[in-house]
Amino acid sequence: MKRQITYLSTSVVILAMLMFLGVQGVVYGQTVSIDPASVESPVAGEQLIVNINITGGMNVAGYQVTVTFDSTALSNASIANGDYLPTGAFVAPLPSTDTSVGLGATAIGATSDGDGTLATVTFTVVETKDSTIGLTNVLISDPAADPIDVTVQGGMITGPAPETPETPETPETPETPTEPQMPEETEMPPSDPETPVEPEMPEEAMVIFEMVLSPGLNMISLPLMPEEPYTASSFAAVVGATIVIRLDTAMQEFVGFTADQEGDGFPIEGGQGYIVNVPGGGMVTFEGTAWSNTMEDAAAAPGIELPSTTWAFVVSGDLLETETGVSYTVVAKNRRTGEVATRRVSSEHKEFNTAWADLSRKSVIEAGDTLEVMLFDDVGNIVSGPFTQTVDVEDLRNAYLSLPLTVGDVHPAETILAQNFPNPFNPETWIPYQLEKSADVVLQIYDTSGGIVRTIDLGFKQQGFYMTRSTAAYWDGRNNMGEQVASGVYFYSLQTADFSATRKMLILK
Repeated sequence: MKRQITYLSTSVVILAMLMFLGVQGVVYGQTVSIDPASVESPVAGEQLIVNINITGGMNVAGYQVTVTFDSTALSNASIANGDYLPTGAFVAPLPSTDTSVGLGATAIGATSDGDGTLATVTFTVVETKDSTIGLTNVLISDPAADPIDVTVQGGMITGPAPETPETPETPETPETPTEPQMPEETEMPPSDPETPVEPEMPEEAMVIFEMVLSPGLNMISLPLMPEEPYTASSFAAVVGATIVIRLDTAMQEFVGFTADQEGDGFPIEGGQGYIVNVPGGGMVTFEGTAWSNTMEDAAAAPGIELPSTTWAFVVSGDLLETETGVSYTVVAKNRRTGEVATRRVSSEHKEFNTAWADLSRKSVIEAGDTLEVMLFDDVGNIVSGPFTQTVDVEDLRNAYLSLPLTVGDVHPAETILAQNFPNPFNPETWIPYQLEKSADVVLQIYDTSGGIVRTIDLGFKQQGFYMTRSTAAYWDGRNNMGEQVASGVYFYSLQTADFSATRKMLILK
């Protein structure tokens, strides 16, 4: 039997913000209702305002609600978030139709209790008549994104009372007609009853959903259940994304995936929200069946123009030469803002990612920011890095930066001149140092009068540690003329283009 194909076309619609809904709810005995419950309709052309109220709320962090109405009596003018959730809540309209309008909102790191107004809907009266206002798709969530059971009550709009019709005159009683005689019954041969045809059960309708994504960062959820489940990798390919970010609700941290990573990444699930970066934007088409256990509507939020505001960013890369059985933690720090993102990985993982995201869409990174990335083992030792990298405009456009980390490739966080060894000495000594970045290095030896005794040009040195006999600077106790210097106090100074430090040493003969 042929599949039925239903086409849905939509302009840019907003993500239903009750992302990451759980299965089990907590009952708090709350009620969501239309206020006023009954109201007389204004005349056609005027506006009617109703509130969606909550009573007995407890530990409420977010909501989603769809308001239904009679389109022959009312048309939607607007819907707005109320004052119940804390200031700064993230608000997102749901897809609307001629007979419904919806809204979702979630608070970031705060909750509300008691009674209040979730949202306010403004209608324009089309015709003054009796009609109803209903509430569907009502979801209230707590900070853990678990739904809270609620009682839902709709409202009634009354029109003018109907006019009482005049009582008609009672007509004269007509004469009773004579009952006609019925002909004798003629026996008809029985006919075979037709066998009823069992109706064919239609296959579940396949749906095509077209979604418009703006250039840059978008927040979306998966609108349909595909025949083949998506992974972060296949989902990125479908929408043309450079990154996909999800929220790990158990760990309360963002998890990222970049398009250049190997492997499938995390699974993409219905009823969950994802951040994607689509540099080119455009129309994306999904095909599948309706979800049976998640939100009714799934949608996308408009993106932003880069590089003015980048509110999500991923640092990722290969993890090389790990030791079996060791857990590692990747730490990425934005030196300008001080914000830190971490990600714990096991030795079996050959890739890592850390992610920043701000759901209120404030910038987390800018062009010119310096990122410092390092890798710690499970006892807190630095085993790779720290590495620094400057973010450029192309990084912002892609919303990620790639940097490999090799266990054992430890880089100093600052340039240091250490104490020579041995000290006192006769006649030779080693002078250790470390470089935060590669540079031309010069070592100078002074006597107590400030005169230069010896200049040692170490040449161009790579970023790293020079702390052992085989790598440190060496002085044989001779001056620039090749003569052994006398016993006493001397000073040594290490100089690069942007660093200079001096220490004291002692020769004893």
